[in-house]
Amino acid sequence: MKVLVIMGATATGKSELGIRLAQRFNGEIISADSIQVYKELNIGSAKLKPEEMNNIPHHWISMKNIEETSSVADFQTEARELIAQIDQRGKVPIVVGGTGLYIKALLYDYQFHKDLKPERDLSGYSNQELYDRLLQVDPLQAEKIHINNRKRLERYFQSYHQQGKTRTEILQKQTQKPLYENKIYYLTGPRDWLRERFRTRVIKMIAEGLEQEVYEVSEQGTNFEKVALSAIGYRQWAPYFKGEVSREEVIRENSHSYRSIFKATKNMVS
Repeated sequence: MKVLVIMGATATGKSELGIRLAQRFNGEIISADSIQVYKELNIGSAKLKPEEMNNIPHHWISMKNIEETSSVADFQTEARELIAQIDQRGKVPIVVGGTGLYIKALLYDYQFHKDLKPERDLSGYSNQELYDRLLQVDPLQAEKIHINNRKRLERYFQSYHQQGKTRTEILQKQTQKPLYENKIYYLTGPRDWLRERFRTRVIKMIAEGLEQEVYEVSEQGTNFEKVALSAIGYRQWAPYFKGEVSREEVIRENSHSYRSIFKATKNMVS
């Protein structure tokens, strides 16, 4: 069985390429986007409208309510089931979007523990304290995580706390052999072109009603505690609704965040 994967920077045409490949190879699309899975998050997740899907089946889109949580382990389980079903129909599975972690968890023998300990509150630790601890327990991973990347630092220690093993120890027990024959397409472009694409994407989303969408799903701009609202395109609006920043600052911060996630994803697949 062969799986096609389309990754890359925001606003580089991944969805459009997915549709073209599906038309050419008789395929079905599995979204690997962790936000498009939520029914209420449409504009900020750049979710295709039904009429834009060109009658190509799209999966793992609008599957959950915003009150629910969705993890990479959930995606891994359900996407593998979808791949098997698509293959049984004699079609080609095409995975579109997602971070390097989602794609690697799907294609390789990543293992997630079902019975995990509750997450720890790490808010009392500074980035420096977390990074110093990372240097002690897992120096190999410390080379891959920047001290200012708070999200990855916290994610690392939540995993370490829950599984009782370092990331390096987990990787050493995995074969790192792909479970499927696969071909990965990675879309990118010149830095200045990407920056303009990021900014244009954010402005387009606002024109389509992103501010109102965020306002509604965050309880009139007062509650950004839902896990889904920590995503790029949504969390940057929290200070705006508090009157702390302007709309232009939201646009700039969103564009900067897209650049950051692009760098992180590129590093994970390189």
